[in-house]
Order: sequence, then structure tokens, then C-alpha cells
Amino acid sequence: MPHFTYIMTFLRSTTVALCLVVACHAFAPIQQQQHSSHLQQPSTHTTRSTTYLKAGIFGESGILGGLFGSPSNPGPKTVVDLPASNVKVGALRFLLNIYLVGEQNKPEPKSWLTRQQDDGTLQIYYLDGTGMLALDLQEYGIKAIRYGEAPSLQYVLQESILLQGILDELSGLAFDVEAEPEKRLLQLADEEAIVKARETLPARKE
Repeated sequence: MPHFTYIMTFLRSTTVALCLVVACHAFAPIQQQQHSSHLQQPSTHTTRSTTYLKAGIFGESGILGGLFGSPSNPGPKTVVDLPASNVKVGALRFLLNIYLVGEQNKPEPKSWLTRQQDDGTLQIYYLDGTGMLALDLQEYGIKAIRYGEAPSLQYVLQESILLQGILDELSGLAFDVEAEPEKRLLQLADEEAIVKARETLPARKE
């Protein structure tokens, strides 16, 4: 009898242990599934800054989708090209950066976002995400290049107004500074270059 009692006690203990193991395995996937479901809930919080990364520039087709063109739209477009005999690149870039900070809330708050790239190019993003303007400053010229496969009409209009303001700044630095020409931040190869550039833009600055 003592042996029989010992055997029954052992069997009961083993049965309890097995039940606990089965229960743990049954519960774990449910708990894990609930945890995973919680992690995968999409965020409903959006801000104006995220609109710069939506369709158009970084679009729904993937990172940089549509930015560098397609078979129907071959790529970036140079909208302003100012040949120069001398550009003091660093100082001019600094002043343009300051100017662009003052323009970022026009025509409405956070309309523009400016970032300086490692090569010194100033990239200016519009809030609807359909286009980006890059200012490329070199020793012998300044270019404004538009990126975006299908820029909106609103973007093109506001880009034009912004460029008119930038041309105002460049004109002042090239012609209205009381300094010898060689000491100015910008010396144009063609004194009519800014006037000609204005004529290609569809809108004037307000």
C-alpha cells in the first residue's frame, strides 16, 4: 500500500504539471497576439510637417517616388539660370537662408521648409508635397531647379512668387551695395540676367 500511495501521489503531481504547461501554451499566443495588435495600431496623429513627405515628392510609390521624373516627365527643370563672373558662395548662401526663413510662412503658416544639403544646395519644399525647389550656388552661376513629377498649380504659383523675392535679394546684392564690384557677393556675367529671369516666371511677388 505505501508504494501504491506513492505512485498515485506522483501521478497526480505529474497531471497538475502537465495541465499548467498546456494552459501556459494556450494563453501565450493570445497574449502575444493582443500585444502585437496593440503595436500595429496606426497612428492617427498628423502634423503639417508630415505633408512634405506625402505623395508627389516622396510619394505613395516609394521613397523619392516621382521626384526624379518618369518617361512622360524626364526629370528636374531649371526654372532660373543666372550666369555669373563671381559668386561668394558661402556668404550668399547664408543670406539666402536667412531670407528663406522669413518666407517660410507665406502665403500661410509653414508653407515652405528649407534644408541645406551636404553639398551646400538649398532644398525648399512646399507644403502640398508635389514639388521641391533646389538653389544651386556655384562660383560662376546660380540655378533654381524644380523637382517633382507633377507639381500642383498652387505649387507653381507660389514657387514663382518665392523666386521673384529671391531675385529681388540677388539684384540688391549685385547692384545696390556700396562696394567695389569685385567685393560684392554676386557679380553677374550679364547685367540683364535677373530681368530676363523674371520674364520667364508666371507670377510677381505681392
